Amino acid sequence: MLLIFATIAATVFARQSAQAPAQKNSRSRGSLSAAQQAQHNEDYATAEREYVAVLALAPEFAEVHMNLGLVYQLEDRSADAMTEFRRALKIKPGLAGANFFLGVDYCKLGEGANAITYLKAALKAEPGRPDTWLWLATAQEIAGQWQAEVGTSFQRALALRPADVDLLYLLGSAYERLGKQEVAHLEKVAPGSSRSEQLLAESYASSNEWPSAVIHFQNALAASPNRQGLHTELGEVFLHAGKVNQAVLEFDTELQRNPGSLRALGRRGEARLIQGNLDAALQDWKKQRASMWNGRNEYWGFGKLDSGIQRWNSFLIPLAKKSRPTKGDCKIGILRRRIWRLLFSLYRAGICGKRRPRPSPPSRSALLGRTLPRGV
Repeated sequence: MLLIFATIAATVFARQSAQAPAQKNSRSRGSLSAAQQAQHNEDYATAEREYVAVLALAPEFAEVHMNLGLVYQLEDRSADAMTEFRRALKIKPGLAGANFFLGVDYCKLGEGANAITYLKAALKAEPGRPDTWLWLATAQEIAGQWQAEVGTSFQRALALRPADVDLLYLLGSAYERLGKQEVAHLEKVAPGSSRSEQLLAESYASSNEWPSAVIHFQNALAASPNRQGLHTELGEVFLHAGKVNQAVLEFDTELQRNPGSLRALGRRGEARLIQGNLDAALQDWKKQRASMWNGRNEYWGFGKLDSGIQRWNSFLIPLAKKSRPTKGDCKIGILRRRIWRLLFSLYRAGICGKRRPRPSPPSRSALLGRTLPRGV
């Protein structure tokens, strides 16, 4: 904390000192120079004495009040520091450094609403300081303003520091807290509703708590039996839990109600492969692939098409190389041949290995209703 104060104060004072009123005599100029040097050397007792001497000659010197407050802050004299920051702002209300430091002090006292006022004033004067945006987010969190924290403050800070790992972590934590708040609100206004149960189920599934996820998905289905996607999500939970037969039943139910679900097709293909039903798995994936190449931009078992190709390449090809068909154990040989058969079929279908190029967009003649040649 002190490092943040010292770093920002140095840059603020360096830029704002030129805006200070002219000193009345050489004594005040000497005291100001001595105070700056002592502050730089972390000799805070000397810096305090010299700043007080300057203010005795120039009591309307706002920047010196601010820096005297910073010295008090570094000496853990927060009450004295806040008094000096207020004096500086009474003389110059738009002084960015004094607004920032006073806002931080209010954050440390847990007074988020008061801190927000001063931090916004600091940002109005100097909007390009990511540290100020970060402290504003902290103040908004203290005040319970989650939407403002996530929607504005962290986003503005990240725009200034897009690769800041700490900021990314804090933004993720803020989204998590906001999500929990919205879930709690949903449970309050619609307890036991399908959406409430679905959110709880997805939360348990993301934590690999499969039994709890199954219970809440089943509750969601009991409340809304025809909602698209619920049977697929429940089937995925069964698949992760190793209950393949139940997973297939859920994917079948989803596809009966929503035959165009690419996600259910992809997942059912995975489940059928695990069951050893290679022909049925390939049939599902071919249907899925046909829908993809027809221009439908939907998610399926492994994500979008490109990520699916990458996953098959990284999984099946090494597995096949380790499992080349050889003479010997009959069962092992059958499994190896099935793996190679699957790999070869996927390669021919353009799903594995070299990717088939996407179809060209329709020509102008096609748009006018003329028949395109076959194979386009």
